[in-house]
Amino acid sequence: MNKSNGYPVVFLLLATFGLSQSLKAQTTLKMYTNYTYDSEFKVGSTLSFVRDSFETIEDKNTNINLLPAVKFMKENGRYMEFALANFSIKRNNDEQWITSNGIKSTTAGAKTTQTNISLRSEVGRITSVFRPESNLSLELGFANTLTYYRLNMEPKVSNSFPYRVHQGTVDLSFAPRISYALNSNCALEFSTLFGMAEIGVESTKVENPSLLTAQQSYGSLNINVLPNRYVFRLGFAYKI
Repeated sequence: MNKSNGYPVVFLLLATFGLSQSLKAQTTLKMYTNYTYDSEFKVGSTLSFVRDSFETIEDKNTNINLLPAVKFMKENGRYMEFALANFSIKRNNDEQWITSNGIKSTTAGAKTTQTNISLRSEVGRITSVFRPESNLSLELGFANTLTYYRLNMEPKVSNSFPYRVHQGTVDLSFAPRISYALNSNCALEFSTLFGMAEIGVESTKVENPSLLTAQQSYGSLNINVLPNRYVFRLGFAYKI
């Protein structure tokens, strides 16, 4: 391993150990496999002069990823958990063109970059539903997920304009979890997140020179109660 590349890992371990000692809590390192399902269904009218005409938009998204987490459990059964809920950077560079008499003419295409980062914190408490000899435990808690999303698009044709989108979202969820202890240090976990509320802000800027400066930028605030979103997590936990 390159020595410089190990500094962030060493710093993370030292910070985790220091926080664990300050909280006087048992520290557990985790790795989650997250499966996210999100759906949206919209029905709206089209042109007003077309009677009984409607446009239907159905959007379904699924996402599977492997992400780390750290958990601090106190002796009274209360816990705090911090997780990297999502981290992705996607770049796409596409182009369509026509070649005539050896001359290339671009007809469509764009260079896009998408960045998505989410951090999740959970607080909760272990319950006494299962007997200790069963090696099972049930935890009930609440989660708060902070998400930042950025989209940057640079078109390759003159009839389109560059634009940038910034989104910030806060998700509040109910977070039950079932754990099965393999031994005194290792456990398998299954947990889910039920969305309770979502608050998001979005800003968009389109670099269209035909528009006034004030018209090139606009934003919105969205509040969604009980969103149709579910997160299922299968994890491996190791106590240190």
